[in-house]
Amino acid sequence: MQITVEKIYKEAVTLPPKERASLAEAIWDSLGESHTFLSDISDEKAVSLASQREAEIDEGKVSALSHAELMERLA
Repeated sequence: MQITVEKIYKEAVTLPPKERASLAEAIWDSLGESHTFLSDISDEKAVSLASQREAEIDEGKVSALSHAELMERLA
């Protein structure tokens, strides 16, 4: 039997709310520091980061990705 995200989800949503929250937190924590909720970033920091990324693109240090390319990489 292959484990899939869909199967895990169907099982997880049957847990009591407190256990689902605990599971969600454990999964999030397993991602490490490289993942941050956008809501955890101040507006000032977000603007600064966007400006930095724009400069990197303009200088040719990095290339921009389309939304579809980004979603493919995140999958």
